Amino acid sequence: MSESLNSTKLVALCSVATIAASVASTTMLFYVAQSRGEKKRAEPEEEEEESQTPAELAADDEADLLQKWLGQGGDDRLAINPKTGMNKYNTPLAPVEGSIRRSSCTSNVPSKFAFDQGKRTVRMLLDASGDQKSIYTNLARKIRMHLCSVWGYRPDSSAINLCPSGTDAEFIPLLLALGRAITNPPQEGAGGVFTVIAAAGEVGSGTVNAAMGRHFGTVAPNVGPVREGDNLFDWEGVGVRPVASTQILLRDYKTGALKAPGMADAEVENVVTEALTSLGYGVCVVHIVIGTKTGHQLPSISCVNRLVRQFGRRVVPVVDACQGRLQEGSVQDFLDNEMCVLCTGSKFYGGPPFSGAALISNNHAHELETMLATSDQFRRLVETSKLAEYFDAPLMSDMLPGVTKAIQQSREPTLSTVRAVCLRWTLALHEIERYHAIPQLQLDGIIREWVREVRKLITDLGTPCIQLICDKNGETVTSPGHSTPSTCSDDDTFMCHKSDLDKELDARYHPGKGDEVVNTIVSIALKHGEKNPTALTLNQYKLVHRLMAMDLRSFAPQVCQRSRLPPKCIERLLQTRCFMAQPVTIAKDRHIIRVAMSAAFSWECYEQERFFLQDVHGTVHPGIKASLEDDSILFEKLLLILENWQVFQE
Repeated sequence: MSESLNSTKLVALCSVATIAASVASTTMLFYVAQSRGEKKRAEPEEEEEESQTPAELAADDEADLLQKWLGQGGDDRLAINPKTGMNKYNTPLAPVEGSIRRSSCTSNVPSKFAFDQGKRTVRMLLDASGDQKSIYTNLARKIRMHLCSVWGYRPDSSAINLCPSGTDAEFIPLLLALGRAITNPPQEGAGGVFTVIAAAGEVGSGTVNAAMGRHFGTVAPNVGPVREGDNLFDWEGVGVRPVASTQILLRDYKTGALKAPGMADAEVENVVTEALTSLGYGVCVVHIVIGTKTGHQLPSISCVNRLVRQFGRRVVPVVDACQGRLQEGSVQDFLDNEMCVLCTGSKFYGGPPFSGAALISNNHAHELETMLATSDQFRRLVETSKLAEYFDAPLMSDMLPGVTKAIQQSREPTLSTVRAVCLRWTLALHEIERYHAIPQLQLDGIIREWVREVRKLITDLGTPCIQLICDKNGETVTSPGHSTPSTCSDDDTFMCHKSDLDKELDARYHPGKGDEVVNTIVSIALKHGEKNPTALTLNQYKLVHRLMAMDLRSFAPQVCQRSRLPPKCIERLLQTRCFMAQPVTIAKDRHIIRVAMSAAFSWECYEQERFFLQDVHGTVHPGIKASLEDDSILFEKLLLILENWQVFQE
């Protein structure tokens, strides 16, 4: 273990790990266990197995059905590996008792609270009588109305379409762009659609293919296996120019440093201008990423507004808000400015993977319907497409009857997909509703304190194996693990000077007009080995990501031979399943891994604070203090893996 971990800390950590995995011996930790769904047991090893009541057996059936149904109607990312019980992103589809969940910018483990609500919905569906199509259509309609309520936008201001994931949602604004390109071709040039993918590498892996109208994975929700990269549209048969694209990087490819905002905006404006002039494209789709995988935005809203003023309807702005890290009221603001919005309930909001939504203004919905009714070429393009492999009528907006009919033709909806999407959104909505019930002042405090304290926790580890990554003034800075806030300079880490950190957080949590990013993501770089630590390769990062999500108790004897921690402490750390966000490549041969706050986590902190009914000025809030004990366990398990790399790499 690191030299900076003194014996007092080790004893405390072992105690926390033991408590977190078994019994809460203090009031605070008992409350933490309750909020995570853990059961208080005096002697778990000696507890006798009790026979289940009929009600309990029914509940087990509902839980099994819910897991089965949640895993349907998606792409290859959703498939559960029977060996690990986890999906591609190393998360299961049911709550994990005693686990630590910090993976919200990738894929979430459902909370016990949301999962229980899902079981009630399963029971409701089992008890419902009548036509299944009507039942699911009504459920989807209720979900859309519920989203209007919790996100605070007017039902008459938009058409909301529910999708199996945020990646599928890309096809809706693409239809709008294709319709415009076909019905209003440019005076010069071949026309067609050009799409700009902003923050490439820090958005969904399938974004480029989806934005170009292609299969983005090896499985489509309604048909199963497909060939990734194949076209969904018959470009040649209908006589339409295929969609082209370009990718704008958020960072310098060699160093990983953030591009200066003005430089990135200029790059976007130059690309769009060239596409719509010298390249002869009719329409350009411009993605505005609000919350990349490391919590940034590209391009600025003002940049896109300038392009719209210059080119008018030839620019289709698409807000990629799939991370869900937005200020309240943002969705309505985007819709009022005639921007398409892509959202999910399965990132920050904490719902299970995957649930997407594509929102377009009522003006755009009317425009789509009109173009479909008046253009034979556009109608043929939609009718001959393979969009029905991703969309089902019950999930589509009531404001798009013509589009829905053209996509579906005479095909019946795939009810297993409709049911799965509705269930995933149902679980997410319960988390969304709780999150938006937190008073803004308390929420700001919870977010600010967690980010500050978890960064401090990382630097206080005092190890080069786990290094805090801070993006500052256009630079990506790795804080030296051996330094402390009192000795390192302001250029080294945000933790050095409290005032500087507060300025950065205030800029994000109280954004000005057009700045919607809420950065609740903390990035770290990893090295393995105790002597002369070596940076991990991407594949090694992926292995760490999987190991953290596993119960590793079987490795305890080998680790005990190499570690100075007490054996019981090592076993408790290794058995705790810790869910982190997947690795991200930020530059050539440079990667990071992340921990992130979620809506469910925010609520748990808020509930713990309410339980104590006090806020001690100048100290860490009780809710954050309890959560940081979990974060300590997560980072100590991570350090055990890295310092005992030879034990785990096989």
